[in-house]
Amino acid sequence: MSTASKILSQVDVPSVDPALLKICGVTEDPALCANSILPHLKGLVEPANVLKTEIEACVEEAKKAMAIIEKMGSEQSLSAPMSSAIDSCKETYTDLFDSLKSAKEAIFAHDIGTLTVMLSAVISDITTCDDGFVEMELPSPLEKLEVRTKVEKLAGNCLDMAKLVN
Repeated sequence: MSTASKILSQVDVPSVDPALLKICGVTEDPALCANSILPHLKGLVEPANVLKTEIEACVEEAKKAMAIIEKMGSEQSLSAPMSSAIDSCKETYTDLFDSLKSAKEAIFAHDIGTLTVMLSAVISDITTCDDGFVEMELPSPLEKLEVRTKVEKLAGNCLDMAKLVN
């Protein structure tokens, strides 16, 4: 089965532009790529525009993760170590949003170096959030959440697509 056929079998939309299939085909999760981009893509199906749309999808999922983090942080019965880990996590997600914003700006500035660094920083921020719990010898309440995994996969897809932007 070709890459395009594999993607099509997992995409929620009946007809997909072959150019989008080709762009999403370079990512680690092509089906997630196509499914997250199709409802929101405006304009040309070209790498920079598709990447911008995938970054926006990543921002939306990260907002959901941040809402969960903030809700956990507002619980009154938190231990001091858990509260500290959650506060650290909030900081890293704030950094993550800044990195995604900088990545979008780098696309339009044609600054591939900054784009790659910022997208790598997003993945690092997700891991840093988890590490804050590990350092406190606590299980990460986020590590197994679908939204956290989706943010990481979307960020990985963005990093994969960045190679196509010039």
